Amino acid sequence: MSQSIAIILGRKGSKGIKNKNKMKILGRKSYLYPLNAAIKSKYINDIFISSDDNEIRNSGKKLGLFLIDRPKRINTDKALFEEALEFSFYAALKKINYKPKYIVILMCNAVTINSNIIDLSIDKLNKNYKADSAVTVSKFNMY
Repeated sequence: MSQSIAIILGRKGSKGIKNKNKMKILGRKSYLYPLNAAIKSKYINDIFISSDDNEIRNSGKKLGLFLIDRPKRINTDKALFEEALEFSFYAALKKINYKPKYIVILMCNAVTINSNIIDLSIDKLNKNYKADSAVTVSKFNMY
């Protein structure tokens, strides 16, 4: 089985939807959905929490997950998601001694993710050597 990592990103201080990363949905805080999905995945070997939110970080720490200390410049509403992702990716690589085959990127407010979706996606990637990534999408009939 190939080695894979998950990076879970979530910044505190959301302005659009206040505390969206810790909002309770069906009795569970939103960041716990992607966290549990990564933990239950049969493919993910190591999990990294990239957040400036102490509650999210402490939950990861209690579970023995890797914590990524992000610089203040990427913990603002002006910072791009891509900046946090790139920083977190390179920080994660420094903490492991292998080259992961897959990097699973999860967001703290992605409550619809579960381990089956992660594992099915990796299964599909393993079967199709031409594919280099898999992305979940949602269809909204709002227009």
